[in-house]
Amino acid sequence: MIVRSLGIPAVFPSRRGRRGGKSVKINRAAKKFLYCGLVNARSLVSNKYVISHHLTVTGLDVLAVTETWLNEENGDTILREVCSSGYSAIHCPRSRGSGGGVALFFRDSLRVGILSVDFFPDSFEYPYASVCVNGVTLRLVVIYRPPSLSPNQFLTDFADLLELLLPHLQSY
Repeated sequence: MIVRSLGIPAVFPSRRGRRGGKSVKINRAAKKFLYCGLVNARSLVSNKYVISHHLTVTGLDVLAVTETWLNEENGDTILREVCSSGYSAIHCPRSRGSGGGVALFFRDSLRVGILSVDFFPDSFEYPYASVCVNGVTLRLVVIYRPPSLSPNQFLTDFADLLELLLPHLQSY
């Protein structure tokens, strides 16, 4: 009677029927949302522990980070330091000048790939990626416009980018 009053069952349920395919389907059905976030880091090097902690605490699936201030030489090394266990990252460093840059942190359970578009705007930086989750493929564009650049030029460049991406999106 004491055991039952504590809520302990007399016979524990078996694991039969909970292995392999059934548990995977249950976990997939429970995962209906893709949790995303956006952060302006103003130097990923000086804020790498803050970003890493943020990924761990919030449990985001995808985190976009602008103003990474990474370059092509040291960018991959710093991204590996920032990634919590279970996460990977890709980045697009600023091609000219200092500052800028955009990175994407994502769970290892997601299939993420950089897509290439031959478009190099002067007024913003962007990675164009595909994210596949639960059999659904999403196209993701994270745009960062430095505040010192012209908003009018940004609108022109952004319209040109949308015209380039529209045929890609219609094919899916």
